Amino acid sequence: MKKKGCAVLGCLGTVLLIAAVAGVIGIGTMFRLSEAPPSPEPTPEPPPGPGPGPAPTGAPWGTRRATPTPAPAVDPDRFLSHPGEWRQFARDDDGPRYRLRYGFVDYSGRRHDVSCGISKAAVDKARRVFGWDQREIASTLNADLQEAVDAEIARRGLTGFVRVSISEYGSWRREVVHTPEDEAGRAQVDRFDAWLREEFMSLFTRIEARTFRRHGLLVRDRNVQIDYNRLAVESTGDVQSCYDALLISAGSATGTVAASDRYFMGVLLAFFQELKYERPPDKEGARDIFGLWVPTQVLSDGKGDCDSKALAFASIWRQRSARVIVILVPEHALIGVEGKPGPQESYVRVGNRYYVLCEVAGPGKLPPGHKSISGTFEYVEIEST
Repeated sequence: MKKKGCAVLGCLGTVLLIAAVAGVIGIGTMFRLSEAPPSPEPTPEPPPGPGPGPAPTGAPWGTRRATPTPAPAVDPDRFLSHPGEWRQFARDDDGPRYRLRYGFVDYSGRRHDVSCGISKAAVDKARRVFGWDQREIASTLNADLQEAVDAEIARRGLTGFVRVSISEYGSWRREVVHTPEDEAGRAQVDRFDAWLREEFMSLFTRIEARTFRRHGLLVRDRNVQIDYNRLAVESTGDVQSCYDALLISAGSATGTVAASDRYFMGVLLAFFQELKYERPPDKEGARDIFGLWVPTQVLSDGKGDCDSKALAFASIWRQRSARVIVILVPEHALIGVEGKPGPQESYVRVGNRYYVLCEVAGPGKLPPGHKSISGTFEYVEIEST
């Protein structure tokens, strides 16, 4: 069972398993999954896709070689059921960056040889920052609370009269250092005490939320959850080079400057499906990462699981005109891309918007709209650029 969240003071003790529902734009619950109505004229089964084909010149793919296969004509509105696969990945050091190279086959049957770079500093920061180290977060929380309370004491002119000490996880202890001699001063101390009793919890809640957000997490109903939207938004700049490379490759395949959203959906889905499927650990050292690798890790390591790949997909996709959502079902995550579903393609409807379902995890290759699931779902709408 994949852990998606836990009680605020329970991750390092008794673990409370919950569904990870996050995002600052929208959270949906209890929506029915639907499928597009059947086509009156079923689409014939396409011929098998191309074989592995030759390695690109200078590519570090090994020694696989085969007779080149002519590139098929690209129909951006049609996805092949069996487009073939390539599954190539290589990473080299390039000074302050990782130079990445991917080989995959999109859902038109066209091969892509894509190179891009990701900053090593961005990857290292993601590993350091994302997740919950209980001691680190408690220390930051207490320090920020102490600063805020000290500022309130100073604002009221009570520095040197009242002291509040923050310890443990937001616990406070107040003491009078020196009692004001005048009645007005004593009244000011009484008003501060009232503020401490009545407003401290609100202050604590705001600072706690801010502290967890810095680490890509949310606190809801005293449970810690993954903030998929914030992680996607903050990673977009770090994966820009890979988005640009994929966009150029997709445009080259269609002979256009910019590929359509529908065609690019098939390109990006195939790209992530052909990356190695591997489940992250629940913890890395003292940090609880909730079984998630963030987008820079997925791309630089060439691997991930369902929600890790879904998050990386969303981080790249959010620059498109169509919206994207991360769909959360029990023990699994998918992507929904806004657009008109084709015949027989599964979709979800949120308000008046339709989202084509994309099974991004791999290792199997399923075209957009192929995944059919029933029941209810929760979703996270990813903020567009």
